[in-house]
Amino acid sequence: MDIRLDNISKSFGDKKVLTNFSAVIKKGKVTCIMGPSGCGKTTLLNIMAGLLTPDEGNITGIPERKSAVFQEERLCETFGAISNVRIVCGKNVKIETIKEHLNRIGLGDSLNKPVNRLSGGMRRRVSIVRAVLADRDILFLDEPFKGLDKDTKISVMEYIKEYTKGKTVIMVTHDKKEAEAMEGDLIEMG
Repeated sequence: MDIRLDNISKSFGDKKVLTNFSAVIKKGKVTCIMGPSGCGKTTLLNIMAGLLTPDEGNITGIPERKSAVFQEERLCETFGAISNVRIVCGKNVKIETIKEHLNRIGLGDSLNKPVNRLSGGMRRRVSIVRAVLADRDILFLDEPFKGLDKDTKISVMEYIKEYTKGKTVIMVTHDKKEAEAMEGDLIEMG
């Protein structure tokens, strides 16, 4: 089922962030939400993820099983990369599979280091692998490539596209090149 957003509005105090926003997001496809800073992209993503409630409007078609990569890292600081991924995976995901995925995006030398000793870009990649291997029906990505150099960003984009085929992926970005590289539908805000 496609996701339908009908006349979504959200304010924080006197500040209107979204006003009567409507869109259709296709099931099983990548959709990029793009726009300048402050136009409500993250707020919209958080509403779809169930973390915020809209003031007005209706949303239908959001799957119950969700995973996400947030703008800020939400990792267990003293756990290694493997442990951070493992805590969200079902028992059917083997440690070897987690290692393969972390190796695939260039973290092979840092599998057991506490994530608080990893660079921002490395931490970002742990978050991405964790969200992908959580094996949910929808994946929310909020500025997932921030802090990644050009080559790493390309590699991580390919990784996401490869391992999320057939899933609904909603990605927030302000970078048109990222949206084009993800080869998804585009929703422009602001």
